Amino acid sequence: MKLINIIEPLFLRMMDRVFARLPQPFPPKEFFKAVTIFSHRGEHDNLNIMENSLVAFERAYAAGVGGIEFDVRWTSDLIPVVFHDSNLKRIFDVPKKLADYSMSTLRREFPVIPSLDEVIAGFGKRLHLMIELKKEHFPDPRMQAECLLRTLKPLKAECDFHLISLTPDLFKIFKGFSASTYLPIARIRARAMSMQSIEKSFGGIIGHYLFITEPMIDRHHRFFQKIGAGFIHSPNSLFREINRGVDWIFSDRAVWLQKLVNDLVDCDS
Repeated sequence: MKLINIIEPLFLRMMDRVFARLPQPFPPKEFFKAVTIFSHRGEHDNLNIMENSLVAFERAYAAGVGGIEFDVRWTSDLIPVVFHDSNLKRIFDVPKKLADYSMSTLRREFPVIPSLDEVIAGFGKRLHLMIELKKEHFPDPRMQAECLLRTLKPLKAECDFHLISLTPDLFKIFKGFSASTYLPIARIRARAMSMQSIEKSFGGIIGHYLFITEPMIDRHHRFFQKIGAGFIHSPNSLFREINRGVDWIFSDRAVWLQKLVNDLVDCDS
């Protein structure tokens, strides 16, 4: 495991605690209405409700959350399914790669893992979909790109969904959409990703709120691009990002945040 994968979560959790305690000005009501909250892998606890499952997405939708973020992987027979990891160890304690399973075998042994088709059928046009493309081996890139195009055909790019990735080079494989459909995800390289997004006329950028600066937000808005910030877990962090003009907010506590926003918007004082 890369060192950054160990250090980064610890550092970001520490910063979450810091920002949660920093008082922020209360945003105007119209600012609350302008932001869309996304449920990161759906509303889940991985005990009773698994991440990236239809139940997790349904809970987000029922709570009025505006969108969901989820990950796409591929079975051995090249069917796109919604799952985060390349293997089944973390979620199911099975030390096998998902790509070793055919769709029929995966459905029989792990029925909670939905196909992308099922997610589109259940939540397309009901929620905005942030579909993360994962870096992995693509046995037949052309066919897989055509499959993704076909699967997303019922939806309108940008309006109903975006394609996002930590590896923007994947956008060259899964082409066929307008440039503004694609959103690079920045880790600590937010500035470089930001410049790439502007140069390539992507739809904007997504990144951790700590590394997204106000000049960066202003620059993307000048180019009619949008900014997504994650992961927001406290009222003070929420207020900070809304005041800064962030368009999309990603959270593992999206249902709780959405209720907070709804209550504040409905409040008379």
